[in-house]
Amino acid sequence: MNAAVLPMGNMKIRRIIYLFEEPLNARDHLRFGVGIWKDLGFDIEVWDLSLIAHPELPRGLSPVGGEVTEKVTVFKDASDMRANLSTLTGRDLVINFLTFDHWNLEAYRSLSCSCASYVVQHANAVPDMSYKPCDRVGIQGFFRKLTKLFERRTWKLLLLRLPRQLLGVRPPRLLLAGGEKSIESQYFPVDRNTEILRLHTFDYDIYLKERGLAVQAQDIAVFLDEFLPYHSDYAFVGEKNPVEPQHYYDLLNTFFTKVERETGLKVVIAAHPRSVYETMGDHFNGRSCVKGQTAALVRRSRMVLSHASTALCFAILFEKPVVFISFSGVEDLWEGAYTKVMAEHFGKKPLYMDRPGDIDWDFERTINADLYARYKQLYIKTADSAEVPIWQGVADRVKRGF
Repeated sequence: MNAAVLPMGNMKIRRIIYLFEEPLNARDHLRFGVGIWKDLGFDIEVWDLSLIAHPELPRGLSPVGGEVTEKVTVFKDASDMRANLSTLTGRDLVINFLTFDHWNLEAYRSLSCSCASYVVQHANAVPDMSYKPCDRVGIQGFFRKLTKLFERRTWKLLLLRLPRQLLGVRPPRLLLAGGEKSIESQYFPVDRNTEILRLHTFDYDIYLKERGLAVQAQDIAVFLDEFLPYHSDYAFVGEKNPVEPQHYYDLLNTFFTKVERETGLKVVIAAHPRSVYETMGDHFNGRSCVKGQTAALVRRSRMVLSHASTALCFAILFEKPVVFISFSGVEDLWEGAYTKVMAEHFGKKPLYMDRPGDIDWDFERTINADLYARYKQLYIKTADSAEVPIWQGVADRVKRGF
């Protein structure tokens, strides 16, 4: 299968096609700008490849709702997917939210046979696991890394390191970038002809709206929930969720009680966007659990509690102190290691909920302004990128043609 050669010149785009590997939900419909294109005069379609890419994932947890009027096509057959992708024309622009991984390789190869330009995004870059100042070295560290390589099906990862020409994959025309690290750590098959459009993280759009609203601080500590025992990301990579639900929520609630007793702050839960606590009963011993208001909660709070949520950007942007929390048994798993990496970026160490000991709340409730500014520049938004909504920036570029 050979990648198509695109025609040169200023091609006028008529149709926008989104590719998703998870069913579209209301949150992603908004944050990924699906609804803006029709008003700009484009035809718009959503192609859902989740049944092909991830047949093991549960269905229907976060329906998109009746506000979506775009055409949504759910592909069930791989041959049908290949046929539709490979026959796209130069008047189609694909906004590609498929990870560049082995399970999506056929989709990338089929898209590369078409004449359509495609866009990828790495605007939401986060610290890489290689950033570990306190990481072990020597023979012990070597064997730990070697073991992890085999656990992650290394041969599949190495496959994607082959030259893109051998894979039959054409590079994207446009890469949407955020902070500085979004360029360095991106993993798509880009080349020197891929245009970099410097923007910001998707959550920065929410920040732009929230910062203009009047607000009054409250004596609350906000926990950035990750829906950890049930999160679908683990199914994506074929791993088991790192903790049993009962044990995890018992740890959280015991720790929250300690926080409330020692700080005088009331703990409020900022529920993960993909959580379904409303159908699962009370998991937080009567504490307020709010979904879809994370930025507003963080802005009103005195302190943020987190493992390694990407919503930490709100704590940085609104200059709130962060207390990083973890628990025993996950030190060598992704969740525990990543919480440690995130904490190190802010000059801190995780507190272990099952053995917290005495906590220096004066230290935990301070922020290092230099580290916050550095994180923003590296992972959220560079100082020279425009203060406009991310999809306005994309649409302005698309209207100029390719």
